[in-house]
Amino acid sequence: MRFDRLHDNLGVDREAAATIASDEDLASFFDAALDVYDAPNAIANWMVNQLRAALKETSLGALPFGPAAFAELVRLVDTEEITSRGADTVFQEMLEEGTAPSTIVEKRDLRRVDDTEVLEETVNDVLADHPEEVARYRDGDTNLIGFFMGQVMQATNGSANPELARDLLRGHLED
Repeated sequence: MRFDRLHDNLGVDREAAATIASDEDLASFFDAALDVYDAPNAIANWMVNQLRAALKETSLGALPFGPAAFAELVRLVDTEEITSRGADTVFQEMLEEGTAPSTIVEKRDLRRVDDTEVLEETVNDVLADHPEEVARYRDGDTNLIGFFMGQVMQATNGSANPELARDLLRGHLED
């Protein structure tokens, strides 16, 4: 019955629905999170992947945060206010400290950077700091785009819009 509600009514994929439905505490946590942020698939995916992995170290009841904070984190990722890398940072701190997601985002300046001018400056700095890699890229080693992306993400604490950063890098590297 719980599986049917998750899968048939809410559209949660079969595997995630089965996982959540099979655990009373997980199902209650899911329902409480869903009351805060109505995004069944996003919440289910985070529960099945990230939350369950964290529960190998602790129990659901021992988490330093509740379903509302978890739902807030999922909303921040789902609405692209933070990147997935930023979400991992937020989740880790939530697990360690129990701090509210929005507080962590503000404190660590993890809001996704979509400002082309800001990212343009970061991209220019990264390329200026790695002239040998730029030369190798232009000589055909296009796999270095991953290296440059890593540098941009590191420089922005993982908050750069990845698509925009990649486009800016390619634009500069292929000029």
